[in-house]
Amino acid sequence: MPAEDQLIRYVRTADGDVAWSSTGAGPPLVMGGWWSSHLQQDWVFDDFRDFIVRLARHRTVIRYDPPGIGMSSADRAPMNCATASRARS
Repeated sequence: MPAEDQLIRYVRTADGDVAWSSTGAGPPLVMGGWWSSHLQQDWVFDDFRDFIVRLARHRTVIRYDPPGIGMSSADRAPMNCATASRARS
């Protein structure tokens, strides 16, 4: 996939659907979400997208929105330390 594009997918967890995206090719580089992350909205900011595109020249950059944040749902539990650690495992 070209580094300028991102593909957003979802994975089902016990705490809801977690949105994640990948761009680029090469060894994986996982960037965890933060309290205000949003895969689509972050992508429209030129500086942020350029940063990811540069990383994706030699890596598959994988990003995700934590449960209950951005494009991820929170079907069962609000975001807390236990929920966050399960999403990162």
